[in-house]
Amino acid sequence: MEEASRGVNLIFFKIIFFTMLLFISKVLATAITVYFVGIADPNKLDLLLWFIAEYGPTSIVSMLVFFLLARSQRSKPYLYAFVIGFLSIFLSSAVTSAILNESLYPSILVLDSLVLMVTLLIGVSIGVKSKGVTPRAIALQNHK
Repeated sequence: MEEASRGVNLIFFKIIFFTMLLFISKVLATAITVYFVGIADPNKLDLLLWFIAEYGPTSIVSMLVFFLLARSQRSKPYLYAFVIGFLSIFLSSAVTSAILNESLYPSILVLDSLVLMVTLLIGVSIGVKSKGVTPRAIALQNHK
């Protein structure tokens, strides 16, 4: 029984660790981008350039975090990644709302979530493939 609770604690710690790693790495990537490029204003930039400036750096660090998660997670890497992604979106929204003292626009939240889900799928897929595990093996392992 004690071993089972230790396993649950390790899973909880891993989820919190990767959620914070994702959040902090995205904040740092955004801060560095703003420092060197400035705030990406969609009214002043071409839409494609705005999208790249706004989401490029954070997408790269998000893929890296999800890659590391998939490399370290034996079973159900996609499930853990989705939980971590959801918690990261929730944390980002809460912090941004607290700092700006207003809630985020739903369209921004949806776009942020879609970009994060794409980076999640790419990062976890690359991480799983780099371990030499096939998607079929993961599906079979998840049914146990």
